[in-house]
Amino acid sequence: MSEPTVIEGFGPGDEAELHSRPGFSTLTFNHFPPSWADDEIRATLGHFAQFDQQLAELLGCEVRWEDREFFVLVDPPADAAERIAGFLRSYPRRGR
Repeated sequence: MSEPTVIEGFGPGDEAELHSRPGFSTLTFNHFPPSWADDEIRATLGHFAQFDQQLAELLGCEVRWEDREFFVLVDPPADAAERIAGFLRSYPRRGR
């Protein structure tokens, strides 16, 4: 089993880990929504409610939102970590 890839982008302390396996990967966030989101967004997800669909569009693969901080990526592209990192860096910072 390979070591996870740490993905930064939301900010310090809000890193994610991508664990790659044959046919799927898991994406786990330290905090989701990120710690900079206000309490209302953290409680209701706010503009993060479609995050799985946004990831699926970005990666061109099925994304299953299994738990608040845990996503399963079905057969993601080889450059998934790089795509996710760029996506997180540019994600709208509403609810700060």
